Amino acid sequence: MFKNFSIVLLSFTAFASITGAHSLLPDLKTATYPLRNHGLDFSSQPGRVLFRFSNGVANIGKGRMEIRGGAVSGSTQQVYQRIYNTHGGHSNRLAGTFIFHPDHRHTHFEDFSDYKIRMIVGTSGVGEILAKTEKVSFCLIDWTVYNPSLANHSPRPHYLSCGSTVQGISVGWADIYESSLPGQWIDVTDIPSGQYWLESTADPKNRLKESNETNNTTRIKITLDHL
Repeated sequence: MFKNFSIVLLSFTAFASITGAHSLLPDLKTATYPLRNHGLDFSSQPGRVLFRFSNGVANIGKGRMEIRGGAVSGSTQQVYQRIYNTHGGHSNRLAGTFIFHPDHRHTHFEDFSDYKIRMIVGTSGVGEILAKTEKVSFCLIDWTVYNPSLANHSPRPHYLSCGSTVQGISVGWADIYESSLPGQWIDVTDIPSGQYWLESTADPKNRLKESNETNNTTRIKITLDHL
């Protein structure tokens, strides 16, 4: 069954190329403004200091960032990225896995973001990593408008569910995870007070195809004062 499916996709891609259709690729960018919603948490884990922050990933490309659930194996599910084209057609490519997130109590796409605290070298150089998270899973939805002036932006949200069938981020929209949510923190207990970079990267393993793979990382300067 999967071999036949692959042949159909390949045939469609070839047909699209012949007829002049062009892929409408998404372009993920970590938004700066949500990262500025941050603070220290001294109570969630006694004896530890957590740096909590919000994170937002926007789609500034020409096409939707759409992912669709496929075959299920144990506790994971295959995920395909659907790429639309200028003739109204689409193709699918294997992109990763869905998991059920027990704390958030809905389905997440694995390895969607990662977070780091890094040294500042001189006034603005990027230094070594002092602390980081494991790759963070997300449910992808149209949470807020990011840039309504982009071509192909729809004023109405298209992706509203954290289910295992379809998730995504429409053109000009962003998905925001607030600082209070599980996983939105880095343990900074052992980092001396001072100024550092907070770094957030969308799609750190390049599982998703984009028009620009070089703009997924955003950094802001933060001040830790917890000693």
